[in-house]
Amino acid sequence: MFCPTCRIRCYKHGKDRKGNQRYRCQQCRKTVQDVPYKPFGNMRVDPRKATFCMKLLAEGNSIRSVERLTKMHRDTVLRVLVAAGKRCERLLESKIRGLEADDVQCDEIWGFGVCTSLPTTPHLVVGRS
Repeated sequence: MFCPTCRIRCYKHGKDRKGNQRYRCQQCRKTVQDVPYKPFGNMRVDPRKATFCMKLLAEGNSIRSVERLTKMHRDTVLRVLVAAGKRCERLLESKIRGLEADDVQCDEIWGFGVCTSLPTTPHLVVGRS
């Protein structure tokens, strides 16, 4: 860790109340902190556990099954989902610019919704007589 004003090496100087390491510059006596990156905002959830939660949700598991598997409360699972969704939205807004969509194709949704409601007997299939 280097001092932002003096550009010289800082030495450890205790921790703050949240446990983040503090450093002090020997020349200007300023203290700086090394705050770790939190991928899910101010949530106190372990990032590996939150990532595992997101993987389970992406695979199609329900909220309650993710709750059982990760031993996290369902409200926490939903908060992780919302935090990840907001970050994805910001990423897409920053990366994709000037793209106008005339048609949106939803084949899988149509296939699941329509094909599950079709009758299964061969003589009643739509399009056949």
